[in-house]
Amino acid sequence: MSEQNIVQSDIAELMKASSKELAQPGQVLVQTETGLKPSSKRADPTVVGVYTDSFKYVLGDDKIDNQYPVGIAGRVRVLVKEKLEIGDLLVSDIGAFATKATEEEKKNKGVIIGKVLQNKEDNSIERINILILNS
Repeated sequence: MSEQNIVQSDIAELMKASSKELAQPGQVLVQTETGLKPSSKRADPTVVGVYTDSFKYVLGDDKIDNQYPVGIAGRVRVLVKEKLEIGDLLVSDIGAFATKATEEEKKNKGVIIGKVLQNKEDNSIERINILILNS
């Protein structure tokens, strides 16, 4: 398969959104009692994943309103705002971004979102490719 034929896609699950805060593709989402909302805390243990708009397959009932497709396997594009290298592990951060995990955070598998698949050379806000790591 040539590199030109590779399509960015993942497997997603539709999950109930909190009616309080709207999310956008690429944002990191956390679970609340009322549903999913954008992350607002670093390394939040309630993180469920990334709001995806690149899924090829989706699980769940698409007839139910107020849901977000959350990447559960494969590659997704997540919002970041720092320099990163291939292989860096990511956790949730304030503002629904993903950020590089510290050595201490790497020990807490429940907060890891995924592994960086491309280098990012600056601190601009951008969506980058990551491999979802379910822990």
